[in-house]
Amino acid sequence: MEELPAADLKVEGYGDKETLAYLEVEREDWSSLLDFHNQLIYHLGSSPSFMKFPKINNDQLYHRTSETTRYFAVKDGEQLIAYIKVESEGENFITLNPGMLNICGAYCLPQYRGRGIYQKLLSYMISILKKEGYSLLGVDCESFNPTARGFWLKYFTEYTHSVVRRIDDKAIQIFN
Repeated sequence: MEELPAADLKVEGYGDKETLAYLEVEREDWSSLLDFHNQLIYHLGSSPSFMKFPKINNDQLYHRTSETTRYFAVKDGEQLIAYIKVESEGENFITLNPGMLNICGAYCLPQYRGRGIYQKLLSYMISILKKEGYSLLGVDCESFNPTARGFWLKYFTEYTHSVVRRIDDKAIQIFN
């Protein structure tokens, strides 16, 4: 586990005694991220996204990953406060590129947002991936999730758009 202490990454609003550390989370420690996954599920199920999913347990967390899945995180002291999940495959065929990884999950505790911490986590992760030879990094976020869209579009250029349409079940009831 490569860890970068707070002294190497200064964050706005934090004093010299801050204990932020940036690290890659080893597979055997992924269970420490379970609560974050469930907080992301809750966030996506809330307004305005309304993407409802059931909470997951530890077995499901591991089952939803592959051998290429990686997690990068920030700790404040001993507490995890944010993570980024990267995978070799993203949401569509364009992401199937050997020099590319894809951000397929990300969450930061609300009380730590807006302080530059997540930008530093992204920078930390990118520096490691560049050393490993990756030249492309994609991210998938929902256009109707203003929190995600507001953050990711500062650092990434949109390269695909997709639209999902569903039949309004109230409309079906009218015609039955």
